[in-house]
Amino acid sequence: MRRTIYRKVHELYGEELPPEIRHRVEGELRMMDAFGLEEDFRFVGDLTKYLRRSGIPYVMGGETSNSFLLWLLEVTSANPLPAHYYCPACGKLEFVEEPSDGFDLRPKVCGTCQVEMIRDGHDLKPEIFWGTTTDTARNVVTPQIFMRVPDGAMSRVRHFLEADPVFGEKERKTGPRGLGFYCGCLHVLTNLALPEQDDHWYDPLSADSVREFTLRHYLSILRMDPDTKAVPRSFRGVLKMFGLTRGSWSKINNQRTDEADGGSGDAVYSLNDFGYSIDIVPAFYDDVFKLLLEIGVERDSAFLEANRVHFGRGLSDYITDQFYENNALPWCNFAIRLTSRGHAVEYLIMQCRLHRYDPPQQEPEPLLAEEAFEDIPLQMRYADPFRNRSTIAVWNAYLNEPLAFAFPRNQAPVVFVTRPAGAEKEE
Repeated sequence: MRRTIYRKVHELYGEELPPEIRHRVEGELRMMDAFGLEEDFRFVGDLTKYLRRSGIPYVMGGETSNSFLLWLLEVTSANPLPAHYYCPACGKLEFVEEPSDGFDLRPKVCGTCQVEMIRDGHDLKPEIFWGTTTDTARNVVTPQIFMRVPDGAMSRVRHFLEADPVFGEKERKTGPRGLGFYCGCLHVLTNLALPEQDDHWYDPLSADSVREFTLRHYLSILRMDPDTKAVPRSFRGVLKMFGLTRGSWSKINNQRTDEADGGSGDAVYSLNDFGYSIDIVPAFYDDVFKLLLEIGVERDSAFLEANRVHFGRGLSDYITDQFYENNALPWCNFAIRLTSRGHAVEYLIMQCRLHRYDPPQQEPEPLLAEEAFEDIPLQMRYADPFRNRSTIAVWNAYLNEPLAFAFPRNQAPVVFVTRPAGAEKEE
């Protein structure tokens, strides 16, 4: 497996690997060895090659896309590296310093080969898949690989598994409601939305095609009300809307008290309730992990806290008591359950493959030439004072002065987001 991985990574990025690539590969290989997953990875790579040759669509889910090794094995579709440019001719790699998504980068030509560079990378942290330790004494769970295939292809997948000389000997368990099976760290479940056969499913998708598709179809993709006040202006914006609409938000302390008294918990907030705060709210538990690290929380503790949010328990009292009151993390008292960024990227790419030839259901607002590739996540429809101004000016203007805003609305005011002087928020 090590030889296979390094053969692929050298094929892509040349013999002299950038330190970021070598560090990521070596770190994940060490985790793979520690968990004893070499055979699992080998089988999953063989299975996906078989599905691709046969024209059988599949999609990966959960935190699977956070593994760079699985991307190198062509198991996943989402490149987990930070946003970057990559030259397919000479292997030149340029990472983008500012936070961004690779699908939102401007087109660029390689200065050496004069070839248009590939724009990719979604900044998916390896810890979200691998964890931060392999210490079994700490009840560490082995990383899990989630795959969904068409219902009609399940028998072929089972037959392929049974024919494998090593993996076929492993114990298999039936999945929930009989819709699939578990074997080793691999979970194979059915997805009724996937076509039984599609010879064009694996045709390459460019950054522009995915970005434009998601901006045109975001209402139907996310199953959202047309009156939703948030409007995505980039692929990262659609990702953020996915995370916020799939997550659960409430006031943790109120919910815990209410449930202790026999109630059902506090009301869950919707996307429209976030208002001006939407740009600083974490949409995925990956973001929670990253933000906790930024404020100085130790790595293992940050991962455990992020996992609490992933599994619906919210952040611990220690974190909320320490960082909510001093406004360091004004959202931490509300995040109940969030999904992973990698799952969202895989889902959006799947939707693009499913409906790439459908007519647009939502025409995005026209962008000015200078802002066509600016990484502006979201714009709020009710920001009327800025209606006739450039979107860039809108979001730059928010950086001028503090804005007292309730998070979410109808809660006690907290100062943590900004807007220009004299601009009144529309009720």
